[in-house]
Amino acid sequence: MTERFKKDRGQEILRGPNSNNPDSLAAAKKIRNALRRLAFLPEIAYNKDGALYAVSENGENLKYVSKELQNDKAVVLEAVLNDGKALRHASLKLRDDEEVVLAAVTNNGEALEYASKKQKANVRVAFAAVEQNGRAARFMAEELWTNEKLVELGNRTYKHRKKERP
Repeated sequence: MTERFKKDRGQEILRGPNSNNPDSLAAAKKIRNALRRLAFLPEIAYNKDGALYAVSENGENLKYVSKELQNDKAVVLEAVLNDGKALRHASLKLRDDEEVVLAAVTNNGEALEYASKKQKANVRVAFAAVEQNGRAARFMAEELWTNEKLVELGNRTYKHRKKERP
């Protein structure tokens, strides 16, 4: 691939689809597919606006952005709001941030697996995770297993989710 192609494609992704341009709309699917291959697009991997766009399309794209942007709270929040398990690609500092972890576990309770030890022991975080998915209880800190309300909520939400499955 030529450098010009990479640059043109990167700029096209940064701008997003133009609803007034039929060619741009037709290319939107190609752009989304290109987002899955962000590793070859430094314009996205090192650009905050590009990274925000990429993680808003798919939270797992957080793994392709630079370490600096994996430590950017706005980028990581956008990613975990899209896919809670994207927390696994966040910096250790942000895995210890209550706001980021709460956003992740509210989207997917099992994202608690990727939180710091401190956040796994945080009662607010544990309640949010277990309320979203009772199976998340297996990732909370051992000292929280003595909290009867938390364990009861986990059992109730786990049983409820099992009933919903066909």
